[in-house]
Amino acid sequence: MLRDSDLEGYKVPGILDKLIVTLFADDTSVYLSKNDKFSDLKIILDTWCAASGAKFNVPKTIIIPIGTVEHRTQLMNERKSQEMEEPIPESVHIAEDGESSRSLGSYIGNNLDPNVPWDSIMTATEEVLERVQRLHPTLNGKRVGIQTYAASRSNYLTSAEDMPNSMEKRFEKLEFKFFWEGKTARVNRQTLKLPLDEGGQNLVDIKLRNDAIHLVHLGTRRKSLTEGMKISRDVRTRPRANVEPNVSSML
Repeated sequence: MLRDSDLEGYKVPGILDKLIVTLFADDTSVYLSKNDKFSDLKIILDTWCAASGAKFNVPKTIIIPIGTVEHRTQLMNERKSQEMEEPIPESVHIAEDGESSRSLGSYIGNNLDPNVPWDSIMTATEEVLERVQRLHPTLNGKRVGIQTYAASRSNYLTSAEDMPNSMEKRFEKLEFKFFWEGKTARVNRQTLKLPLDEGGQNLVDIKLRNDAIHLVHLGTRRKSLTEGMKISRDVRTRPRANVEPNVSSML
């Protein structure tokens, strides 16, 4: 219903269809342009809920303004983007600048502090490594502990959010503090990161891991962009006589 509606949504360069909605499990994200009305969206959702028997959790609905500071301020103060539009109900929360909202594991919003989503992960990692430390683990146990709790805990958020340089340093400092039990290091960090057969302990290099994640993302984006350009070029150059009747409705 949303994709077939008159809602304008977002127009993304290189993508033929408008961006209006994304769905994942029970999470729904709807994208409205400045010309769209929240009241029109509510009518569509109410109709869908009546027909399907489903129900949207209104108290958990969050609106994240996107655009200029003036536009975001107007939406916050007047609770509408157009003069003749009905105000957005008070039951629907509008996120302010600096307020983060979680979407599929990533934290989104305007003017966010990049360190905020990492503070809780850093605190949890410090606490669990402190408990492991009380067990007096062997060198192998310490290596596994670092891989399991420091590297694995930060892996997903790094993929979704990116890790700030300040947090890279904090995680690396935490690794070596745990490995040497807070005492003076006897072997330098670079040596400990070497493979076991080269005299190291094969400790996770957080910065190198993060760089690898960035490269994977870059390759994925490049592949998606290339495929999108091929599809767009094929649609533009395809002879009309060869187009099947239902192709245009699918694109």
